[in-house]
Amino acid sequence: MFPVTHVIMGAAPGVDTLAGRFATNHGLDLTVVPAQWNAKDAFGERLGKRAGPLRNLQMLAMADALIALPGTSSKGTWNIISQAEAARMRIYWERVFEPFHWEDDGKSLIDPRTLARIEREKQRKAGALYEGGRL
Repeated sequence: MFPVTHVIMGAAPGVDTLAGRFATNHGLDLTVVPAQWNAKDAFGERLGKRAGPLRNLQMLAMADALIALPGTSSKGTWNIISQAEAARMRIYWERVFEPFHWEDDGKSLIDPRTLARIEREKQRKAGALYEGGRL
């Protein structure tokens, strides 16, 4: 492995939040690079979904290596992994099985979109069970 001296992270809930706390707790330099979803490109068009991959390029330009914890719905994380592969960077990653759920100081760090997806799936399954006469 290698020593970690600086953490560069996006501003998403979940693993990004933990990376920031890790940096703070270990006295490491921390740079937060949020995606600029509403920024405009050279043609005056809103960046929208293009902002994530552009932010990932910015973060890779500042980094020597990538440590990533992608989940099943981590489009942005998979994007930065493939960008790092193309740049021939050192990559260390471990798959996180969702929904991941960590608590710190009583606050949930799970992505609210993941919670909403889980709730929709529970409701869908409950409806299917009822409609199928198995309830």
